[in-house]
Amino acid sequence: MQNDENLIAAVADGDESAFEELVDKYKLIVFNLINQFLNNHTETEDLAQEVFIKVWRYARTFNPKYKFSTWIYRITVNTCLNYRKSKKSSPPQDSLYENEISNIVNPDEKQPDKLIEIAERNSLITQTLLHLPPNQRMALILSQFEERSYKDIADIMEITVPAVESLIFRAKSYLKDKLLPLKDKYQL
Repeated sequence: MQNDENLIAAVADGDESAFEELVDKYKLIVFNLINQFLNNHTETEDLAQEVFIKVWRYARTFNPKYKFSTWIYRITVNTCLNYRKSKKSSPPQDSLYENEISNIVNPDEKQPDKLIEIAERNSLITQTLLHLPPNQRMALILSQFEERSYKDIADIMEITVPAVESLIFRAKSYLKDKLLPLKDKYQL
């Protein structure tokens, strides 16, 4: 297996097997990041495909002095943010309630009230996250779910580290304001 920089160089020369190797290596990372941002499986699949089309199309523009992983994260983030701008609609209203019930760890438990409460809590948290401004949501996702450093997030989002700190601080403040009053009801 070649390193990412050699693979993208081969992709730039039209090597389809190198492209397939990159797709195999990064498809879950790209898919999960998009899905965390959009929370819509159908749109996630479409955007993930769009990300990899861009990787193929713009492989020649990759600068080898940077890490490939940062470059593909940047493409993914920009694709998500541009998609959200183009939609200019309210956050997605996926059937979160049903999804959360089906994803509960112990579905065999005979406690429907507990299952409903967990589903409501998870849906509330997800909906609150979806109401964050896109840049704040993306910075928070990269930090908390992707466990990226502030420096990595700054590189990915093409902003400064202090700007990342500010986005994450504002996102956490918003979530605290919205979720703290519900702490006792949902055991947050």
